Amino acid sequence: MKTMFMLIGLPCSGKSTYVNSHYYNKIVLSMDIIRKAIFNVQFDIKYEKTVRSIFDEMLTYHLYTGKDVVIDNTNLAIKARSKLISKANSYNYKVVLVHLNPPITEIYKRCKLRENYETWLDIINEMQKFYKQPKRTDHGVYELIIIK
Repeated sequence: MKTMFMLIGLPCSGKSTYVNSHYYNKIVLSMDIIRKAIFNVQFDIKYEKTVRSIFDEMLTYHLYTGKDVVIDNTNLAIKARSKLISKANSYNYKVVLVHLNPPITEIYKRCKLRENYETWLDIINEMQKFYKQPKRTDHGVYELIIIK
């Protein structure tokens, strides 16, 4: 069955590393990759509307073609996840949530390895405020995998 794998986790939780080691033969969509490829930035609010639009068009195209898709974004908010899950379900995809949830101390440790780590620490602390843990019972979810 056609599957959309949705990664969920804070920055520095290991999402992209997990994707690279487990989904190397799948189509991977990532707003980080779009930002870097088109605007050569990690993040800039002035580009987000365009980045989101490109991401949405790419997702629609790949769901339409019937290929398995991996979403490598933070996907922390229920509203954002629900929109993607509904879209995948409308194309008769099963949705597998892959929740990377290492201890926050490990996330901070990994974050310190990044350039501008103070900024990343601020981003992580801000993102935690709207981070809602996924549940297997969330509407439209076929499976939930939790990676600690």
